[in-house]
Amino acid sequence: MVRGVLRHDAAARMLPSGQEVLSYDLVVRPPQGKAESVPVVWYDPERRAPRAAGTDVVVVGRIRQRFYRVNGLTQNRTELVAERVVPVTRRATVRTLMAKAIESLEPA
Repeated sequence: MVRGVLRHDAAARMLPSGQEVLSYDLVVRPPQGKAESVPVVWYDPERRAPRAAGTDVVVVGRIRQRFYRVNGLTQNRTELVAERVVPVTRRATVRTLMAKAIESLEPA
């Protein structure tokens, strides 16, 4: 779970499979230190997905590192693959997401 601000409007694209992907550049400001940029991708986003630059959001997801080749060189990218992206103003939804995240940490 990460909280940050959308640096740019979301970039939407369609994959050859017909699946929609939103890409975000999330700016995270730790209590101390410089702001950090976190790339986020959201496959099959909700219709109400936040898209406007400057929106303060909470992202729930997982970290993924992928490797690919460009001009014969291996490149890599680490990104946050979103399960949900919710504006902070939707407090009840954010609370529910946080409760589910905490619950998932409890031993089975």
